[in-house]
Amino acid sequence: MLDVLATAGPGVGLATAGPGVGLATAGPGVGLATAGPVEALADRAAYLVAVVLVGLGLHVVVADRNLLRKVVGLNLFQTGIFLVFVAAAARTGGRSPLVVGPDGGPYADPLPQVLVLTAIVVGVSVSALAAALVVRIDAEQGTVLADELDAGQREVTERE
Repeated sequence: MLDVLATAGPGVGLATAGPGVGLATAGPGVGLATAGPVEALADRAAYLVAVVLVGLGLHVVVADRNLLRKVVGLNLFQTGIFLVFVAAAARTGGRSPLVVGPDGGPYADPLPQVLVLTAIVVGVSVSALAAALVVRIDAEQGTVLADELDAGQREVTERE
């Protein structure tokens, strides 16, 4: 199966004969077959950090009662996803993706960077709005704990 997936030059795949990113590499690059377990983990450190951030953020969103901490948990989750995008874009032994434009000059494809930058701006805006809502909820209800807000809502509906 690896013979079918093997490439003769630089690239991305499960098995590469030259520099590239893959699970088994015959030349310089990032691979599990050419490096020991410590080197393989060091090469994938960004992915490990991203998994920790996503897991921690998801845990905070699900398990914590404090609404402001839930907003921070969403930010941790989002940061982990951004780190995955950035880590996936990195290539060992690669070069910038140059494309000949309509005027004949080279330019770099900015789409991945623009998508992450846009997501960061949207994420900061949503976080600011959520924090403002939490402050308003605290001013109106006197608490930011989800359980207490839910109990207060039950009392209001029982009175009606």
